[in-house]
Amino acid sequence: MRRWIGLAMALPLTGCLTVGESFKTYALDRAAFELHCAKDDLQVQGLNGSLEGEPQAGTQVGVSGCGKRAVYVLTMGGGWVLNSVDNPDDSDSNDEDRPKKKRKKKKRDDDE
Repeated sequence: MRRWIGLAMALPLTGCLTVGESFKTYALDRAAFELHCAKDDLQVQGLNGSLEGEPQAGTQVGVSGCGKRAVYVLTMGGGWVLNSVDNPDDSDSNDEDRPKKKRKKKKRDDDE
C-alpha cells in the first residue's frame, strides 16, 4: 500500500505535460517577447511530432504570428531554446520609429 501512495505522490513531480502544454507553460511568454507579438496572436504546432506527445530532448515546435515564424527546440536540460527565426519584414520596431536612410545619387561620367 505504501508503494502505491509513494508512486502516486511522485507522478506529479515527473512532469506529465504534453509537448504543447510544456511549451505553453515554459516558453510561450518568451516566444511572444522574441517575436514582438501578443501570446493570443501566436499559433503553435509540432514540427517533428504531435503537440500531444511526450516532451523529449530535440522536440521541435513551430510558432507563427504577426508575420513572423520561429522554431524552438527542447534541450536535454528541459528548457526551450530559439533555434531559428524567419522575420520576412525584418521589423524589430515600427517603421515610423526608424530613421529614413537617404540614398546619395551617384554621379555618372555622362552627367557632366
